[in-house]
Amino acid sequence: MSQGEWAGDSNPAEHYDSAELHPYRGVKSGLPPPAADRWEIRYDPYRLQSIFVRDHTRGVWIEAEWSLAKQALAPFSLDVLRAARHAAAHRGDTAAGVDVLAEINRIQTGRAKTIKEHKAAKRDSVNTPVIPPLTAVAEPATDAGTPTPTPPPRSPRRRAARRIDDEDQD
Repeated sequence: MSQGEWAGDSNPAEHYDSAELHPYRGVKSGLPPPAADRWEIRYDPYRLQSIFVRDHTRGVWIEAEWSLAKQALAPFSLDVLRAARHAAAHRGDTAAGVDVLAEINRIQTGRAKTIKEHKAAKRDSVNTPVIPPLTAVAEPATDAGTPTPTPPPRSPRRRAARRIDDEDQD
């Protein structure tokens, strides 16, 4: 994980959100300087699709996903993000999230233009994320003493009615 940073230090093109963060909107953290009432955030530099916001009052970390994460082709690193930001700025575009996303996808698909982009893409392809990928959770086993519910009985299958307007008329 990265060193502690404070919410508001990042580029506005990277908008992270989570339903668990809704109660904190517009609320100051109450943390003294250097936080200056901002919330502490951490991230995996090899997987920037999500960040973690620390709620120091409850002692929990809340995961927030990048608003465009589902449109990214693959997990991307901080190096790829920096190269994408630089490419978008070099084109003269504003650093909107969709422009940065387009550059991230371009770099990751092997269409890197500069040496920095090639190096970032190569590092990104060999690095393993600090946070392991999510694994499927097995269904809880039922106790032998509790009966399993039976599905309701199915009604007999109906046959299609014969259409009277299709009959041959003599």
